[in-house]
Amino acid sequence: SNGGEYAVLAELHKKEGARLIFHPVVIGFPYLHEAETGDLSWVMYSDFYHVHLEDFEEFSKVKDLPIPSSFQEMENIKENIFKSCLGKILNESTPKDWGGETSDFVTSHLHINGERITAAFLLKGPATFTPMTVKHLGKNGDQIVRLAKEPVDILFVQHCHDITTAVIETLKVFATNPSNPRHYCLVDGRESLRLLDAYDLKQWAVEESKTN
Repeated sequence: SNGGEYAVLAELHKKEGARLIFHPVVIGFPYLHEAETGDLSWVMYSDFYHVHLEDFEEFSKVKDLPIPSSFQEMENIKENIFKSCLGKILNESTPKDWGGETSDFVTSHLHINGERITAAFLLKGPATFTPMTVKHLGKNGDQIVRLAKEPVDILFVQHCHDITTAVIETLKVFATNPSNPRHYCLVDGRESLRLLDAYDLKQWAVEESKTN
């Protein structure tokens, strides 16, 4: 009655004189078109779901370090070793890769604002040390599609290099699907290196990558 930035879908129940009485069916974020631009109003809210490494209590040490000016050192750190680093930070084991996986790593040991949450990670190492494009996302380009099937609260995409706009938009669309909106986090090469530095794991990761 006081107005608000949300949408209501309702069914007309009855009319009493000049008064219309509706029964609400759905109340939530708007899924309407902007009159001037034709854009979906949902886009106005989808950035709300974008979170960053420093938002997680378990990764909070990155706040103490600036983002590196270069991510070149990530070329020497293998994907499975970066995954092991995540396991060390979170004090849990990490699974080996296999062909039918929907994600590389799933955890229930992350917290944001004191709330425990679950997360699934899509990790990409330096097998091809170039900016991540949709072509990097599996043989059929469907890894984000499979990642989004994980029953978790947050979707992570990590890469050792830059992450292109096409990948970012793809993740954003799947994460903020109005039927199941979830937070998402992008970790490019600089953020990856920053995380390893913050937890004193960079040198270990480089050395392990030489032998594994």
